Amino acid sequence: LSTSVQPSSSHHHHQDQQQTVYFKTPLVPHLPLAGMFVNWYLIAQLEFVGLMLLLLYIGLAILFYFCYGAKQSVGNATGWHDVSGNQEHHKYDNILDGGDGDH
Repeated sequence: LSTSVQPSSSHHHHQDQQQTVYFKTPLVPHLPLAGMFVNWYLIAQLEFVGLMLLLLYIGLAILFYFCYGAKQSVGNATGWHDVSGNQEHHKYDNILDGGDGDH
């Protein structure tokens, strides 16, 4: 298992300048790598029973997250066909045709 860490940056381009200015986050990637190392070190110190309890806890949390999310999702409340991009696309087509966008 390998992890790739790449610093991300957003840029802002000024119209009156030809130079692109980048935002740089301090201590990237060193601080996140140090944090990952500390976390893996602490996990490696766990006994087998503790590691199994951690995996059980994470598994239950993921199960709860997806079950709750599926029940409370917008698609479940309004119907999945309303969530798809096709409905919004038709709405904007009507505007381009000279309509007001309402169906």
